[in-house]
Amino acid sequence: MRNATTTHIAQEQAPALARIRALEQRAAELERIERERQAQALREQQAEGEARLLVRDMREMADSLRCGAPGWTEDGHQLQALYAPENKDALTMVEGLAALPLEEQRDYVAEQLVARLAKDPAARLRLAEQVERVQRGPEQDHDYGMSL
Repeated sequence: MRNATTTHIAQEQAPALARIRALEQRAAELERIERERQAQALREQQAEGEARLLVRDMREMADSLRCGAPGWTEDGHQLQALYAPENKDALTMVEGLAALPLEEQRDYVAEQLVARLAKDPAARLRLAEQVERVQRGPEQDHDYGMSL
């Protein structure tokens, strides 16, 4: 009699238990989706931050180029590094920013660059490498004729 009662109760609870399992699975799926959404938002935020830093560096270079700061005159090492063939993308961006006459225009273009670079990690990385090379200056041969 006890087995029959237990079986009967289990049969009556089966639909409810199946519904509970389905709800638990749905809750777990929603949690996973939310975690993925948060991770994606964090990646996008980090990418935008990296892009903002990169554009800030290019704006500083453009300002230095416009005012002829030390290292940015005709024989300056930073200008030489900027004109190196491997830095052509950075050259295009820096010269473009330097050529804009109004600060509002430079702000607008900078925001557009941030938006584009935040979405394109390959371009952001390529430009970051070029900007870093320009900031370091051209590679110098520090041999000074002392090698044997």
